[in-house]
Amino acid sequence: MPFLLFIAFFLLKPAIASELASIGERSLSSDEYLRAVSALGEDASKVKDNSLVKRKFLDHLIDTELLAEEAKKSQLHQSKEFLERKKVLEKDLLAKIYLEKAIKQGTDRQKLYLYYQKNSHTLSHQKVRASHILMDASQRSLAQQVLKRALKGEDFSALAKAYSKGPTKSTGGDLDYFKKGQMVPAFEKAAFATPKNQIHPHLVETRFGLHIIKVTDIQSTPPPSFEQSLPRLKEQRSKEIKEELTAKLRQKHEVEIDEEALQSLRL
Repeated sequence: MPFLLFIAFFLLKPAIASELASIGERSLSSDEYLRAVSALGEDASKVKDNSLVKRKFLDHLIDTELLAEEAKKSQLHQSKEFLERKKVLEKDLLAKIYLEKAIKQGTDRQKLYLYYQKNSHTLSHQKVRASHILMDASQRSLAQQVLKRALKGEDFSALAKAYSKGPTKSTGGDLDYFKKGQMVPAFEKAAFATPKNQIHPHLVETRFGLHIIKVTDIQSTPPPSFEQSLPRLKEQRSKEIKEELTAKLRQKHEVEIDEEALQSLRL
């Protein structure tokens, strides 16, 4: 191979290597592919971690290129419909990029570590074992009397067998262990706020009736390490940043919504 031809081949090789596909006379480079993947934001990992999806995404880019060229030939890029949609997409894109930058700045490793130190207790898993005496809402006066007796130290299991209704009556009201999210909100809030071997000082009303609650045990597991928590921390903090930012902007610009007009809108 002549020396000049060898040099030309050597210089052209990186450009040839970076070409992923040819579309007629045009080529689709690896740089274009990477930019398109990056534009997916959080969904980019779906392409990066799966070879099948990686190929499907390339096919999507090729098809998009072909369809866009045909659209231009039909002058659709000058149509009213395209220009209206373009305005909407531009706003969406600007908002997305702005939010991504805000999240990136707020979720660097150092900031996430400080966030972990402040909130690590929320990452621990806690289970509560409780017993309850369940009575009808119409029995409030009697339920108050039973609660007073329980608070004075009368056997809780015996009181449950005597006054409670439902399937736990025969077991002295025992509900076994449960985590947050497994009970109705009012019951859960009271149970997790009550110390071990203590009775909640007030009747708790839910759609099932009136509850007298005794916490018989509490089990806690230590929070995972910072490294183990990183994905969850980033996801949690990202949501908070978005909520904080949009709430601040809504307040700053005095956003008001006409609910009546919204509901009457015909789509």
